[in-house]
Amino acid sequence: YSLKFEVINAGQGGFNTYDELLLYGDIKKYYNPDLIVVGFYLNDIETLNDSKKFFKENYFILEKSSNEFLMKSHFYGFLLNSFKSIFVLPNIEYEDYLHKLYSNNLNLRLINQSFYKFKDITKNKNINLIFIIFPNFRNWNNYGFIKEHNIIKDMLKENNISHFDLYDIYKNKN
Repeated sequence: YSLKFEVINAGQGGFNTYDELLLYGDIKKYYNPDLIVVGFYLNDIETLNDSKKFFKENYFILEKSSNEFLMKSHFYGFLLNSFKSIFVLPNIEYEDYLHKLYSNNLNLRLINQSFYKFKDITKNKNINLIFIIFPNFRNWNNYGFIKEHNIIKDMLKENNISHFDLYDIYKNKN
């Protein structure tokens, strides 16, 4: 007895959950999946405007561009993530930034709408859906994002979406 399956890794660095929802709209034109697994990192609640505002206020580097194509490109996302990893020091600043994302009602509404739309689309197509929540691995010994994990898990439960929080596994590891 053997199982045959095909895995399509459509993950994109720098995408938030809404971007992934749009990506699924493109993928479904070519594929008919039985299961969709969505990786959710705690900063997936952020919008491009959150990120630009944070860096403009703190690191002077992101001036407004009139080139919308550039601002929405993968290259721009790569540069933005590179700047984050290089300039967001010490970790406490990035932690504060993540906490602020979860205190923004608009962000919470947008992420909940994305969850709802994902569930609605997959349910109508009879596709299984699961979200995997990844912890923030910075400052692991003094982990400060339990509240954010619970917010996401509560939203996923409200939308009747299966999920798995990797923090629950990693919290007991050294």
